[in-house]
Formats: sequence, C-alpha cells, structure tokens
Amino acid sequence: MNYFDPESLELAINTVDMKGLGRGKGFKITNKQRVDFSSPVVRIINDRLLNLVSMMMSEGVISQEDIVENLQLDEYMSNDDYTSLSDELDDANEQLDEANSTIDSYQLRFGRMSRLISDALNEDYENLYVDEDDDEDDEDLDDEESKSISFLEFGLDRFIENYQASRDSDEDNGRNSRHQ
Repeated sequence: MNYFDPESLELAINTVDMKGLGRGKGFKITNKQRVDFSSPVVRIINDRLLNLVSMMMSEGVISQEDIVENLQLDEYMSNDDYTSLSDELDDANEQLDEANSTIDSYQLRFGRMSRLISDALNEDYENLYVDEDDDEDDEDLDDEESKSISFLEFGLDRFIENYQASRDSDEDNGRNSRHQ
C-alpha cells in the first residue's frame, strides 16, 4: 500500500502487449499505447466506472455533491436547478406509484365485478375458457385482466339476450291477453 499513489499516475487509458520471459522470470512490456476513445474497450471501462461510482454512493463513500463538484456539473446546471429537477423527479415517481396503486385497485374491482356477474349468471368464472387468439387488442393485458374483460363481454351479451327474451315474452303475453 505504501507504493499506491493513484494521483501520480498519468490520466490516460493505456493498453500493453506483454511477452513472457520464461518460467518464473516474469513478463516484459513490448508495446504500450493509448486507447482510442472510439474503441469498444472505452465503453466497457465507462460502464464499470459508473457501476463503481454507484456502489461508492450506496456505501456512503462519496456523495452526489462530491460528484457534482469534482465533475464540475454545476457549470452545466446550478445546484438549485439540480435540486429542483431532483424534487420534480421524486414527485413524478410518487405520482407513478399512486397511479400503479390506482391501477391495482381498478384491476381488483374489475375482477370482483366479473365474479359477481358470473355468480348472477350461474357461470364458473374460475374455469372460464378465454380464446386468446380472439383478443388481439388485449395483448398488452395480463391473463387475469384479459379473462375479466372476456367474461364481462360474455356476461353483457347474456344479460342483453335475457332482457330481449324477457321483453319479447312480455310483448307476447300482452298480445295474447288483448286477443282473449
């Protein structure tokens, strides 16, 4: 550790070619060159560096303020603007969480409504067969939601059929009573 002084190292990315000097004799550098920043190696180094910085932030070794100061990010955006943007991002995340909660609640109520209709029609909701090829518009829905929608469509059709049959029966009974 006494010899580790990263500040004394040149700020560049270098590659080296090594040649073995024989068993137990070490290696010799035969070619040293700077990496061209268009090299794919730079992307790998960049990704690793960002992962290291994220790890150091999560461990409390460095802070966002350290990063802003050392990278001079405040030249591009003031701390106030950064704080405001960060607050807006936090607000947006809270709204997204609330929206997801609302969607979950909607799906729960939707499922309950489907089950109530199935009970009223004496249908077995749990074993309802849903033709997935029939619902091409519902491909972004999960299985339970797709099943609920299909059942609601089926249930509504059954209610309409029953209503029309009842109305036709009432009309027939009305005609028969007038003719007697």
